[in-house]
Amino acid sequence: MDLNTQIASYTNQPLSYHLLRSLLQEYKRPNDKINELVKKGILTSLKKVFYKEGQFFYKTKQHPF
Repeated sequence: MDLNTQIASYTNQPLSYHLLRSLLQEYKRPNDKINELVKKGILTSLKKVFYKEGQFFYKTKQHPF
C-alpha cells in the first residue's frame, strides 16, 4: 500500500506525529519526509504534532478552521 493511500484512510481524524512515524518507518529520515509532504500539500500541519490530509486529497478548496 502506498503512502498516499495510507494517509487517505485517516481522512476523518487528525494524524498524530507518532502515527506518521509508524507509517514512515521504512524511511531513514521520517522527519524530513513529513516536512516534504507538508511542502507538497499532501499534509497540513495543525499543531506541532498533529497533521491532517492536505489540499492534495480535495478537488474543492476546504474552508480553513
